[in-house]
Amino acid sequence: MNYKAGKWNSFQSLEHLKRAYNLDGTFPRVFYDGQQTTYYDQEAYGKSKNLGPPNLRLGTDFTLNGRHSIGDMVYFNQNKRWEDFNTATLIGNQPQHPQQFITAHNYLVNTPQTQEQQFR
Repeated sequence: MNYKAGKWNSFQSLEHLKRAYNLDGTFPRVFYDGQQTTYYDQEAYGKSKNLGPPNLRLGTDFTLNGRHSIGDMVYFNQNKRWEDFNTATLIGNQPQHPQQFITAHNYLVNTPQTQEQQFR
């Protein structure tokens, strides 16, 4: 939204975002080491969601003359991220006959923030 009154110009911008994704993958690998072959089969799935409550930008400027103006802008951005990424890994020296099973559960929640002020 913009508002102009004489030599003053003011604006504001407000955003809201929501992004989500799912990941599902299978990663078969074979490692050859001169005397031994290792089979490494991994299955992974993940879910993630970003939520941006809200991103805000406010500013104003004053026109000095036809070529110059002076202004100020403030920007605030905050996102919250949830992520759940899990893996199951089978390791062995023969296909389909694992000797080891490793599982990993990775959970992440964070809230990065950005604040900025500009003087023009």
